[in-house]
Amino acid sequence: MNSASRTTTRPKRVQADEPLHVVRGSGNVFKDVGLPDADLLLAKADLHTAIYRRIKQSKFTKAKLAKVLDVSLPEAGALMNVEGEFTFDRLFRFLNALGHEVVIGVRPVASGATPAETRVELH
Repeated sequence: MNSASRTTTRPKRVQADEPLHVVRGSGNVFKDVGLPDADLLLAKADLHTAIYRRIKQSKFTKAKLAKVLDVSLPEAGALMNVEGEFTFDRLFRFLNALGHEVVIGVRPVASGATPAETRVELH
């Protein structure tokens, strides 16, 4: 198929006289789009963001990062590009290797509060 015969779909343009509907997000994009285990997905994303920031701050090369974290070059590249599927325990170990302490806290939910959830508090 040549490029002239391909069709592309363009986003619908909103006309000036059409009302714009704005929906306030919950603070968890994974929940907002209806994914299961949204709080766990957000927690992993937050941990990965902390790793990414530390990598950028330290100006690691892929090879140096792979050595520091004891991972393969493709895994180091994935971390540098905020990609890849890593378990919580590996993300914790990566943070430790990068000089961050990971503290896990457990506390009861106050009565009448929202349902219990998992979250990461970055300091």
